Amino acid sequence: KPNDCAKYMIQDSVYCCNLITIYTRLNESTAANEWHESTLKRPESDESKREMEEFLDMEIRHLSEYFEEGFREKYALVGSDQLASLIALNDSFRGCIESKRELVEKYNPIYTVISMLPCSKLWRWIARTIYERRENNLYAFWIDEVLSDPDGLTRIENLINKYSNKVDLDLANEIFRKFMQYELLMFNINKNNNDEEEMTT
Repeated sequence: KPNDCAKYMIQDSVYCCNLITIYTRLNESTAANEWHESTLKRPESDESKREMEEFLDMEIRHLSEYFEEGFREKYALVGSDQLASLIALNDSFRGCIESKRELVEKYNPIYTVISMLPCSKLWRWIARTIYERRENNLYAFWIDEVLSDPDGLTRIENLINKYSNKVDLDLANEIFRKFMQYELLMFNINKNNNDEEEMTT
């Protein structure tokens, strides 16, 4: 239902607002040379750190554009930054945010990049799957936005591949699966909410 999708899209916009804060903190740590080197098999070069800064700058910019478009343009909500702090997020969104914060505080930034992969892969797969039905689709703008940056997934994958012989593969796999599960839970927000409503009636 369109209203149900709007509920998800607003929650997702607020979620992205939180990610902007988290990734900005991560980028500041990277610039200040505060990496957690113990989670890599060998220290990183200054060049690698500059590459990470540039990558995070781009991710922050994309998230900011998505957040602004979602709140100000699509849903005509003014005072977006203040309003976002007043919207109560679903448990799955809150859990994902806390897990992201934990990655930033405990691990090398490459593991945060790995946590971005499930969302990037899943959203593009969904957009491609429903693209043929985008005509007169209320959420055609979402399909277009997701597919408008075809290099986004490639940037993530290329950066991860550069570290493939350095990261803890078991930890990387655990992080990937964990955040793919969060994507499933977040997409099921309407079903979960409806189930809760049925349980309370």
